[in-house]
Amino acid sequence: LSLSWDPPPANDQNGVIRHYIITITHSETNIAFSLNSPTTSITVNDLIPLNTYSYSVAAETVAVGPYSEVMDVTLPEGAPTSPPINVTVTVINETSISISWEPPPPETQNGIIGMYFINILEVETNRVLQVSRGNSPLIVSTLQ
Repeated sequence: LSLSWDPPPANDQNGVIRHYIITITHSETNIAFSLNSPTTSITVNDLIPLNTYSYSVAAETVAVGPYSEVMDVTLPEGAPTSPPINVTVTVINETSISISWEPPPPETQNGIIGMYFINILEVETNRVLQVSRGNSPLIVSTLQ
């Protein structure tokens, strides 16, 4: 999440601004944390995709000034943070298998899963078959 803001008007600064204090609150849990920035921008990492956060900013000279109006931002979807679960492979015949799975746990999906990517390594030939699929199961019938 990249945030930027304008400094307070010069006549409201009450001295040299040492840094800005950014307070960020996770809207669902109300867990808050603060960061400092010497400039009028900051990039915040390790936030949870598809979640809403509130933030406000204050300038500090010899003391902390008033905080800005609270703003809300909802992060976009992100990649899942865990793999599919209950993956099973069933042999159909000499050249075919069925691969099935369940989605990652909901709290790790970080959005709507649109596609799964499956890599199949044929050990004898060292060939990798890459397949994408929207849902389970997947039947692969081109194996050697």
